[in-house]
Amino acid sequence: MTATIRVGGRPLVALVAVVYLGLMFISGAPPTYENRIEAVADGVLTVDPESIIKVELEHLGTTKRFQRDEDGWVTGTTGISLSKIRETLLTRAIMFMHTATPVRVLSPEAVVGVAPEAYGLDQPTFIVRLYTIEGPVLTAHFGDRANDGILQYLKVEGRGEIYLMSGFVGEAWLLLPDPEAPINARFNHGEH
Repeated sequence: MTATIRVGGRPLVALVAVVYLGLMFISGAPPTYENRIEAVADGVLTVDPESIIKVELEHLGTTKRFQRDEDGWVTGTTGISLSKIRETLLTRAIMFMHTATPVRVLSPEAVVGVAPEAYGLDQPTFIVRLYTIEGPVLTAHFGDRANDGILQYLKVEGRGEIYLMSGFVGEAWLLLPDPEAPINARFNHGEH
């Protein structure tokens, strides 16, 4: 009995790929990604998140203040540096306001005659105020969850639209006062 050697396409494809990668390594040329999708920051915060120097979070009758100094974020009332986890959470919450595209935008015409309490915006669940060195740039009122339990209503002061945002945007802010407390204990549908 004789052994038959089969030359299939897989070893040849692998060889070509290794040669291509070797040539790229030798030439120093990085791979190109013409078909990749570019991320677009299309959130409700239109300024660069790095320009935010002060944050106020009004929730359950208290206001938490955070300020950025040369060493990072500190609490606005005591000046104590935030722990790394709280600083990461704060940075992420600000970034979500800049990058999270609203799932739906209800135009001013679409909400004419609809009472604010229909969206939980008459008594917001919480309010976020963001400041740059020039002053306030965004005040966001977070209302109730939508009927699906996933999306959340948001109203920006000075704008006529009402936004439906992914729930993770609001949840990011509610982690700030106590990053160890579970979200569900502080963020229930309709709880103000």
